[in-house]
Formats: sequence, structure tokens, C-alpha cells
Amino acid sequence: MFRQHITKRIIALCIGFAISFIMIVIFVLVFSKSGIILNQNYSADMFLYKEDSILGYRLLPNQEVIRQDSSGNFTVSINNIGFRDSLYDSILITNTFYKIMLLGDSFTFGGRVRYPYSSLVQSKLISKHILSLHVFNFGIPGFGTLNEYGILNIYGDQIKPDIAIVAFFLGNDFHDNLLPLNNMKVIDGYLVHNFISWSDKRCVLSDDELKSYVSVAKAKGLSPYSLAQLIRVDKFGDHMTFIERTVRQLGINFPVVRTLVDMTKTKLSINSILSFGITNPAYYGVTKEEAQATGDYLTKIQNKCRELQAELILVMIPEYIGNYDDGERRTTLKNLCREAGIVNVIDLFPIFEDNMAKYYLEADAHFSPAGHEATADAITAHILDHNLLHLEGKGSSPGPR
Repeated sequence: MFRQHITKRIIALCIGFAISFIMIVIFVLVFSKSGIILNQNYSADMFLYKEDSILGYRLLPNQEVIRQDSSGNFTVSINNIGFRDSLYDSILITNTFYKIMLLGDSFTFGGRVRYPYSSLVQSKLISKHILSLHVFNFGIPGFGTLNEYGILNIYGDQIKPDIAIVAFFLGNDFHDNLLPLNNMKVIDGYLVHNFISWSDKRCVLSDDELKSYVSVAKAKGLSPYSLAQLIRVDKFGDHMTFIERTVRQLGINFPVVRTLVDMTKTKLSINSILSFGITNPAYYGVTKEEAQATGDYLTKIQNKCRELQAELILVMIPEYIGNYDDGERRTTLKNLCREAGIVNVIDLFPIFEDNMAKYYLEADAHFSPAGHEATADAITAHILDHNLLHLEGKGSSPGPR
């Protein structure tokens, strides 16, 4: 009798699970094919942008955005020229002896942490009695090597840096270097792609189309990330795998889904991601066109540094997917650096590979505070070990020049 009772309960439980699973599958099928967008009520503060004829875009100057970490709220301040740094003026430049320009994307910008590695490099070098020093943080989310070359051209002659550091993100910089400079438009402060690509498919959006998408984003409270996914699903949804479309569609409707997706990707191997159809295998390679464009920009940056008599350092930032080794990309980039005559190359993967989860935010796939700290340690050690500041004596710090 007791055995029959247990058996019935187990059967009922299994039936319940089966019905629930079927209902979820039906919901996902209908949901992913519907293209509907729910109100997100996205309440997080967003950075506003402005278009720039040389750089493509930059952050709107003199804004402050409140962020939050485990210690509470903190403020990310944008200076008078649109970068996360102190006030930029001739006094700072004139009264600083050692100057370092740091060029990069969102990893360099460090919008999710209190202290990006730019400020940590500065404090670490100052702690070595290199007192008259400033590290200029020119990192902006989404920037690639082309944009960074533009920054070096604009501000290099003004600052006359001792060192220029280019941070290269292996996750997308190769691909982004094929995009035209005007591939980003700013509509009502929103930064939105007008040049949309997915896999091997591309399209260019008109200004009217972009305005209509931004209107939807503002009405529904979509984050910039969700807006980008909305456009991709709308334009390329019929070509995506079922899983990829579903994930992107869920990410549009529910901000927390992006968090869950990023967390999941960090736990999976590349083989798993490819076998599940989450993305296209070609994404993880480097095309000849991508390598050619990247090599051209690196050569231009190196030539500009030689003109400025500045040492050039390239920092390779790995993508966080499990313990994924960007093997092909890393090798390609090192070869391109060699061809461009760039001898100072810092590869962060060997430093991170034993504990990748420690160095990245679990739900964001950017550097955690520990990642910024480790990157700053690697850069500081390289500068000092190779005497790239050409220090005149141990602990010396001459007055302003």
C-alpha cells in the first residue's frame, strides 16, 4: 500500500514536470517568434553621447552617472572633453612631467568599478616616487583601434606623452576595425548602430529608421544593450538559430536575462556554446580583412608614437568565456604587432587563465575590481622593468617641463 502511494506520487510529480516543461516550451516558441517588447522600466542611469566628426562619437562632457557596487553608490564623472578623467586643461599638461595616454574601450573606461586600471596605474607609479605623473584615461565604450588612432592624433600633439598604451579587446576589436567610423549615430543621447551586422549579413539603417527605434526604446525604457538587440532581431531574426533569437529576444524584454546569459556563458566551454547554436563559429576566427585593417591601424599608431617620441605598449585583453584561450586571435595580434614594430606587448591571458572568474564581473563580462588591479600591476611592472619612462635615477621625479 505504501509502495503504491509512493509510486503514484512519483508519477504525479513526473507528469507535473512534463506539463510544466511543455508549457514553458510553448511560451518560448510563441514568445521568440512574436517579437513583442514588454515594458522594462529600465531605471539604471545611462551615459549620454554626442557625435564627433573625427572620433565618430564621444561621451557628453560634464555628466555624472551613479553606479553601485557591493560597497554602495559611487559616481562616474565625465570631464570637460568627454572622458572619464580629471579636468583636461593646459595647466594639467604643463605642470605634469611624466604623461601616459591610455587608449581603449569599455574595459579601459571601467564604468562598473570605482577605480579603473588607469587610476590604479597612476597611483602605483606615484607610490614608486614618480610624483609628477598623470595617466590620461581616453577609454570610451565601443571604441576600436580606428577610434583610438583618432584620439592619439587629436590629443597626442597637445599632451606629448612619454607612453601611449593601447588596450585591445580580443572579443570584438578585430571585427569592429572593419566598421566605418560613422557606424554609430547619436539620437537623443542614445548611442545606436546604423551599420548593423550579424554573421555574414549586413545592413545600413537610415536616420528615420534609427529615430523610430530610439522612440521605441525611450517609450519602453530599453537599455542601450536591449536597443541593439532589438534592431538585430528585427533585421536578422529570420536568419538566427532558434536559441540565439530566443536569447536575444529575452534580453530585450528582461534586463536580468542578459545577466543570466553572461553568467551562463562564463561557465561554458567554447565547444558547448557552438554546439548549442548560441553563436556562429566564424565569430571566433579572424578574417584576412580584419587582420589587414587592424594591422594598418596599429602601424599608424606606432608611426604616430615615433613622431611623438613616445613608447607604445599594447595590452591584450582576453574575452571571458570559461577558460577560453583566444588562441588564434592572440597569435594573429602578436604577429601584427611584430610586423608593425610594436615590441612592448602585454598578454593578460597567462595572468588570468588560472582563475578567470576572479578577474571579471560575474554578470557583466567586464573587469572586476580584481581584474583592474591585476591589469594595473602588469602595466606598472612592464613600465618599470623596461624603464619606459626613462627615469633619470632611482625614485627621481624632475619638476614640470
